[in-house]
Amino acid sequence: MSKIKIYNDYYKLFIENFETLISNIKKPTHQNGRYYINIKSENGISYYCEYTSRGYSGGNYPGFIVGLYMDGSSYNDKYKLFLEYKNEIDKIFDNDIIWLDTGKAGRIFFRKNANIEGNKGEWPKIIEWQINKVQKLLDYIPKYIQKSKKKDIEMPVSQDEQPLNQILYGPPGTGKTYNTINKALEIVFDQNEKCENDSEDRNKAYEVIYQIADCKIETKSVTYNKAKETDDRIALKTIFDDFQKNGQIEFVTFHQSYGYEEFVEGIKAKTNDKKEQIEYSVEAGVFKKLCDKSQKKTVNIFNLLTSSLKIPLLSEIHKQIEIVSQDDKYIKILNPSGNEYTCNKGNILEIYKKKDFNTIDKKSYEPAIAKYLYDESAKLSSNIKNYVLIIDEINRGNISKIFGELITLIEPSKRIGADEEIKVRLPYSGDSEEPFGVPSNLYIIGTMNTADRSIAQIDTALRRRFEFVEMMPQSDLLVFNDGKKKPLEINTEKGEEFEPAINVQEILNAINERIEYIYDREHTIGHSYFMPLIKTPTKEKLDEIFRVNIIPLLAEYFYGDWEDIRYILNNDFVYREEKSNYIFKERNSANKIFKIREIFEICQYIKIYDDKGCSKNDIEEAKQQDE
Repeated sequence: MSKIKIYNDYYKLFIENFETLISNIKKPTHQNGRYYINIKSENGISYYCEYTSRGYSGGNYPGFIVGLYMDGSSYNDKYKLFLEYKNEIDKIFDNDIIWLDTGKAGRIFFRKNANIEGNKGEWPKIIEWQINKVQKLLDYIPKYIQKSKKKDIEMPVSQDEQPLNQILYGPPGTGKTYNTINKALEIVFDQNEKCENDSEDRNKAYEVIYQIADCKIETKSVTYNKAKETDDRIALKTIFDDFQKNGQIEFVTFHQSYGYEEFVEGIKAKTNDKKEQIEYSVEAGVFKKLCDKSQKKTVNIFNLLTSSLKIPLLSEIHKQIEIVSQDDKYIKILNPSGNEYTCNKGNILEIYKKKDFNTIDKKSYEPAIAKYLYDESAKLSSNIKNYVLIIDEINRGNISKIFGELITLIEPSKRIGADEEIKVRLPYSGDSEEPFGVPSNLYIIGTMNTADRSIAQIDTALRRRFEFVEMMPQSDLLVFNDGKKKPLEINTEKGEEFEPAINVQEILNAINERIEYIYDREHTIGHSYFMPLIKTPTKEKLDEIFRVNIIPLLAEYFYGDWEDIRYILNNDFVYREEKSNYIFKERNSANKIFKIREIFEICQYIKIYDDKGCSKNDIEEAKQQDE
């Protein structure tokens, strides 16, 4: 088992215990006291959370202490896990935390909200505020582990196997939906890689249409291996569309009106023209249809037993029994002595389902038949395909309403064939169909925009059943498409005057750093907004991006607070308008009127990341470099 798998299992266990801790301390009778969780995983990582009603160093308000550390030979050897990213954590939580054991374990104490008084009557407000802060730190832990994989602790994060349930989360424009295509294809083809038809599937040629000019196209045959190796986006999207067309990949978007009936199953009305009346029937939703499609066809395992078939005994493999005949309830065999014997199918089926071949007398014939059926049926399912369901904007839907009882069934340990397999009868079709379960070859990929809804606010049940993959802005992707990876710059020429180049990477970094400073990292701006500049590196395109995307997005983030927007941009793209000719009298409560400039000057772009902007000397230097 990989260490990241161990880490994830124990982290989920920790989250479950954290929920229990919260429910306990919210009870009035438990407001005084000390409660803690301390879960140590097999790889030596300890997850620690303590609630104390007196706070740290005898304070008069309750608080949480959270720790994440690696056990060493002594207390001083504990790895400074949180301390490695102290500066980043300080930015996230500002002045809401106190560092304990500095230089040792790196535990964190959450101080009370400065706006809430520390008396007993305010306890519910204090604890609710602190729970939200602790939850935010717990959401940061998976990101920390990803960062720590290259450190000297032995904690490699392996992605050899895609998780059954994962959510790509991050600010807008960071490529979440974009990357679902890559991940879905990896799931489909990586499974095929283990099958006998590997070379045929991975090297199958797909007809890909490329636009090589405004009115000219070209068709090429491209394999998945080639498309993945060259990162050919057009080819990858074509292959993705092909799998989506044949139903192996499905794509849905959650929204406020999306419900159980569309996702799992519901009663639908249809008009019967012949009878001239409305008929109602139970119809499967997109998830149930994909579950049904992804399961292998149901076969009667007893059909594997043919007349004259010889099966070795479990205890004495040199001795065999021979199948004579069978009916609905019994199987007639010849034992090793040549005598006829009758076996009960019900007993065989029970042993088969429990896989409990060793707890029954091995001299019995029924366990031998059950073991044979188990081995042979496993061979039939070895080439089952993987199916993928992509849920875009998963956090915008009402999770409890959409998933219903399936929120339990999607857990890897509760899937069909798992050790703790669970099946349920669905509310609409339960009486007419067999109990429903979620197959283990169905993968779910969700995307989540943190600017739309914080990860700390999502359904806790969903959080525990999905692995979260953070996707943050990557300014290093903004490079010229010439293979040299040179940072993307906009070189401009204005008539006979020369202007310095605009560094697009620096623009994105500067804007996001200020957003994190006065707001949070969940509302930063993604690199994808600037990706069109790679193909069209012109100031006109940059102007369009700022006017159509960046400034409106900032206005949404800051609710029209143009002073904050001016701070983020650090220039005069947005300016305060002087008093209008129609305003004759001043008012203390009057709104400030801001406007966006008609023309964005080059030096104002540079001022976003260089407070000096550009001077005449800069212009002259740019001219000389150009010459």
